[in-house]
Amino acid sequence: MQGDVTMNQARGSPWAWFGLAVLMAFTVSWTMSYELRIVARLYLFLPLLAGWLAIRFGLVVLWLMLAVAPVSVFTLSWRLFDTLSISIHIPLWVYILAVLTAVAFARPRDTLGSAHIFTARWRWLRWLLPVALWLAVFKYRDFLWSVSDTLRIGFNPGFVLLLVVLAASIKWPAVCMWGQARFSLRDKSLRTALIAAAIALLVLGFLLYLRWNVSDQVSMRAGFISAYGLVSVLAFLLVAFAILDWRLTVILLAVFFASEIAVSWLGETFGALLSGEPGMSNGAAEGANASGTVPLSYAYFEWRSFIQATAAVLLGAAMAPFWRDQNPVSLCTRRTRAFLFLALLVLCFGMPGYYSSIGSTGLMLVGGAAYIMGIIWQMRGIVAGPLLIQMLYLLGLAVRCADHGCGADAYELINIAFVAFVFAFFGLLSNRYRAFNLGPSMHSTVKRQP
Repeated sequence: MQGDVTMNQARGSPWAWFGLAVLMAFTVSWTMSYELRIVARLYLFLPLLAGWLAIRFGLVVLWLMLAVAPVSVFTLSWRLFDTLSISIHIPLWVYILAVLTAVAFARPRDTLGSAHIFTARWRWLRWLLPVALWLAVFKYRDFLWSVSDTLRIGFNPGFVLLLVVLAASIKWPAVCMWGQARFSLRDKSLRTALIAAAIALLVLGFLLYLRWNVSDQVSMRAGFISAYGLVSVLAFLLVAFAILDWRLTVILLAVFFASEIAVSWLGETFGALLSGEPGMSNGAAEGANASGTVPLSYAYFEWRSFIQATAAVLLGAAMAPFWRDQNPVSLCTRRTRAFLFLALLVLCFGMPGYYSSIGSTGLMLVGGAAYIMGIIWQMRGIVAGPLLIQMLYLLGLAVRCADHGCGADAYELINIAFVAFVFAFFGLLSNRYRAFNLGPSMHSTVKRQP
């Protein structure tokens, strides 16, 4: 246990940080000129805050995350001026990553698995989870309807199937007993009611999606609809928790994204055979060629999502030792450095050439890589980490944009530097915890790490 950053248990309550957690739901976009636009996505730092609070306060931080749930379910977008807009929202994939980060970093490690919450039906129903994820990622657009010019309504069939599987597989009395024993909810009717309301709101968000354009400047959304970001999060967690080998995870990702092409092609082929139509329209293939994707009938391979998920797998392999015991010494290895560098190479050089932006998922991966650099390189990681990632991003654009004519976005360089610096700084703080907790023998062990 020496060298564990979780050794310092703080007094107080995580609720003192509730305002900061809500503040991280803000996204500010400022267009200074045609060439320069700054987008500050504060929600990218929510997993970082959740992990740090879990280290200090334990699993009690989950109640704080549950209180933040309404900000994830509801979205408010407001364009104040032509150059300035504000959005209040936490994407579903960021929220799930923050919750699971808190669970991984909390001490003591209280797990629901020890409570035997799953029934015997789970052995058979769990195989429906990949089907639910496939439907959630690829088929949600088929269940969106425009009620009027300003109102859209729909649902994600994958989320509905996921809730059905969980509802049929969980022993709810065991979950209630575990919650009462761990968090002392007896005789606290108001707190219990608020918890039940937050959980019900999350369930409703999975079941229904609404979008209302109030005016040209204001729009509101309720519920979850897209699940593309979840693929990278799940790929990272499967490797970080050592559930699957990273090589097998990459193969499964390739099969997952290719399956959408195969299923669509088979469906259209059988449909054409049954209807007696001799061929299919080439409009979808022409549209896919125009966007730079790989066409096959009406479907195409989501290369950008696959590259982001693959980089997440490699980052999970690099961070897996730290993810298990939060010991900074475990990252001071050649294996960690190799996987970290490989993840950045895949992210910067593997993206399609017509994308100059790495997206929100890519920025989260940049933050995770910078966090490791802050742990390994300490003070040097705060400066060298962001600069190294920016250099790889520019080199990747130079290679990928040779035939596409695209160039670097100044705002993307600013976003990379901003996110990488904050994550690297918190990585440095993890070393500060290690410095206070390590004895002389452990200090010498750290220096001898390869």
